[in-house]
Amino acid sequence: MPLWRDFLINARVLKIDYLSKAETLHLIEQPVKPFPLTYTSEVSQAIYELTRGHPYLVQSVCFEVVMLKNEQPLTSRFRATWEDLEQALERASSANMIFFNDLYHNQITPLAASMAVGLARQGPAACLSAEEWQRISPNYSETAIAELLRRDVVETVNGSYRFQVEFIRRWFANQPLAFHNQSSAS
Repeated sequence: MPLWRDFLINARVLKIDYLSKAETLHLIEQPVKPFPLTYTSEVSQAIYELTRGHPYLVQSVCFEVVMLKNEQPLTSRFRATWEDLEQALERASSANMIFFNDLYHNQITPLAASMAVGLARQGPAACLSAEEWQRISPNYSETAIAELLRRDVVETVNGSYRFQVEFIRRWFANQPLAFHNQSSAS
């Protein structure tokens, strides 16, 4: 199977920032007018917190919520609940394998991916110093951290590192932890 990068050889990579909270909530709750589906405030807030306003991920999760609701009886079709969100997140994880696999296999090195998996497995609120990250990653590398920062996978907060987007962290946490042998890297 050919890689997308082979087809997009002349494409430019553009940095797209996260949507603001207000923009994200508007996209979730009123993508078009009129929009008959309503979300509980907890569900709208959770989508924002899980995606951090990442435009693609917000739309993907909301698409899965809509598809799920369309499968339900009319009596429960127009109100998105916490249970709907949990099911939609599972669907979105599966439906977006190309997005996640491209990030994991093509945008970062195996060493950076391994370090990201290690950080992700520390949990949703994990924010590790370089020393703490080094303790959980046998092949710790500042170059790999720089790569994860450049790809907006992680960010620095008061000198420590954490995932930028919880939904991406969840995906990494479920990946196998394969340690990269630095001595075999060229």
